[in-house]
Amino acid sequence: MAFANPQSQRASSSSSSISIRGWNYDVFLSFLGEDTRHNFTDHLYRTLNRKWIRAFRDDEELPREEIAAKLLKAIEESRICLIIMSENYARSRWCLEELTKIMDCRGANGKISFFDFLPRGTSACARTDSEFWRSFGRS
Repeated sequence: MAFANPQSQRASSSSSSISIRGWNYDVFLSFLGEDTRHNFTDHLYRTLNRKWIRAFRDDEELPREEIAAKLLKAIEESRICLIIMSENYARSRWCLEELTKIMDCRGANGKISFFDFLPRGTSACARTDSEFWRSFGRS
């Protein structure tokens, strides 16, 4: 059985890369926009793309009704899902829906999920009695 060169796969069109690799994006970024969109997530997204790692993040320009379907499809089409847990992530109903979809897809077609707790929120994430964890109970 022959294996295709990953570099040559990257050069193929998105429709054929889905059929060959099973994903259209290398990384899906799940984050709460108001917490990290214009700082950490923006820097991460740009860095990944500069390194030829195709990352997906939501597009502020899309009409609200189109965002949900596009995000859920992008989760399915991503090799890796990176969940960027910020202080208010668990307060967002939509972030929790994304997280549910990511967990449902975990392991499917070789999908990998990683969690990243932002430095400012680390202590809140570590303490189970913190507002961060109480937010999960309210959602």
